[in-house]
Amino acid sequence: MRSTGDRTYFKTHNIIFKDENYLDKGYYPNIDEILHRGKEMERYIEHLSKILNNVVPENLFIFGKMGTGKTMVTKVLTSQLEKEASSVDIKVKTVYIHCKAKSTNIAVMRCINDSIGLQVNGYQMKTSNSFDVYFSKFCKLAKDYNGFLIIILDEVDNLIDPDILNIFARVKESGFLDRNVTIIGITNDVRFDEKLDARTRSVLAQKDIIFHPYNADQLKDILSQRAELAFIYGVLEDTVIPLCAAYAAKHNGDARKALELLRYSGNIAKERKEGKVTEEHVKLAKERIERDKISEIIRTLPTYSKIVLASCIVNLTKEMSYKSYTGEIYNTYRNLCMEIGIEATTQRHVTELISELSALGIINAVEKSKGRHGRTKEVTLAVSARSAWDVLVEDYSLNSLRYLNLFKDVERNKEADLLQKNLISFK
Repeated sequence: MRSTGDRTYFKTHNIIFKDENYLDKGYYPNIDEILHRGKEMERYIEHLSKILNNVVPENLFIFGKMGTGKTMVTKVLTSQLEKEASSVDIKVKTVYIHCKAKSTNIAVMRCINDSIGLQVNGYQMKTSNSFDVYFSKFCKLAKDYNGFLIIILDEVDNLIDPDILNIFARVKESGFLDRNVTIIGITNDVRFDEKLDARTRSVLAQKDIIFHPYNADQLKDILSQRAELAFIYGVLEDTVIPLCAAYAAKHNGDARKALELLRYSGNIAKERKEGKVTEEHVKLAKERIERDKISEIIRTLPTYSKIVLASCIVNLTKEMSYKSYTGEIYNTYRNLCMEIGIEATTQRHVTELISELSALGIINAVEKSKGRHGRTKEVTLAVSARSAWDVLVEDYSLNSLRYLNLFKDVERNKEADLLQKNLISFK
């Protein structure tokens, strides 16, 4: 093998970013740097300060839409609480659990036990299939730790069995521990607690804090603060931050979305080796994010939904048209199922799948009357046909459809008005 000598391949030269990590989703500012969450933090601090008086705080539920700072504020404040409590010889242990990843009671218990166990004596719980085994070990570890326990359940609405909340809320009443644990539940579902049974709601007796969406001005402040840390001075045009903030403000005031858009914009400027981040880069970044999001949605569709979407694309490209109808789509669907070797389902089921794809924003399906011939759905694509097709044929089940070469005629007819006015974008 030939030696590479002193030649370098990974260059560090960067004319855009000073430190891109400041735009990362996992970056948490210092407590004094958190913007526009003063009232929420005051309520949080007032609630958790009870620990410094050796009182277990009541359970707490944090409600709010995505990107409103719920997780960030929770992690920053509980970390600060641990430090301040330690300075006065009070032991506080916070256990963070993302319930989308750990949705079963056993997964939750194992995560808690491992976290407390490592704090107590380096113990890690061995695999078990019994919740009772995990819970018994939890009680022993909690007694050995002999401090305040705060269990943060992020996206708590993803728990398969929310009754575990009832179990934690009654550990003192049931005689398992000498003091209660504090549960902090974080959720985007403002009605989550209403879905719990009456007994669990009564036992939890939680306090609530609501995080409202950021407005455009607040998002500008947040972006400006991060941009100062992340970008080289002077590379951002004046319109970039207001444009990112305005876009995110229209999408539920999501700060994560605003930061993601700013980061993508910077990366596009970097890829193009341009010394300024401009409004054009923001618009391109917005398109790229939306395209990536749609691709991920398509990848996770069930097989039959993918075949229905493939049928829509086949009809719209083969017929050089911008719209198709339920009956035509079903006929193509049956042919594709035969090609793939999968048994076709009923036309009624396909119609339901078309409605689901429309609800996801992948297609537009509008009901039309055909007079005495009944009703049908007129279908157009709401995403790039080529991009969607490329994602679909990644699936092993649909891989054999690559041979159809759908876009051969399209490429020969790029100037066709019919293709220019529809919602399909060929790249």
